[in-house]
Amino acid sequence: GPFSFTPIAVGLASFDYSAIDSFGCQSNTGTLLFSVAESPVVTSPSPLDVCEFSTVSSTATATGSPAILPVTFSITDTENGTAVINPVTGDFTFTPDVVDFPTPTVQGSVTIRATAAPPSVCYGEVTVIINIHQNPIINITGLGSCTGTFTGNLAPFVTGGV
Repeated sequence: GPFSFTPIAVGLASFDYSAIDSFGCQSNTGTLLFSVAESPVVTSPSPLDVCEFSTVSSTATATGSPAILPVTFSITDTENGTAVINPVTGDFTFTPDVVDFPTPTVQGSVTIRATAAPPSVCYGEVTVIINIHQNPIINITGLGSCTGTFTGNLAPFVTGGV
């Protein structure tokens, strides 16, 4: 059946298990042995802020023992935008693709994975939150004025944004 096991250190780990069938008969005891390898620890500044129709850039970093470095970076998931990452340096960009803003700020995200150097298959991930801000919208096409200086307040003609 299903199980969950959380090792607490790198190296060998194990647990014992047995099974009981529908008649109450118990099996022999088995031992499941794990070889626990180190996973990279991935970090990146979060949250980031970006205006709609713009791009934000940042860098993910990975730390760990020399045995798992260097890592290879990749994007595993995005929300409300598209992201591109340099697999060697961890430098990435995020471009929002939000069309409708139910509020002046919509949250996006990018999940970055750092996979340890071969032969390890271990990886670490970080999700970067990105606040996507709606650009202000100008809602005026023209004003009339007599000769001389025209003064006033344009704030009533601007909506959206924060």
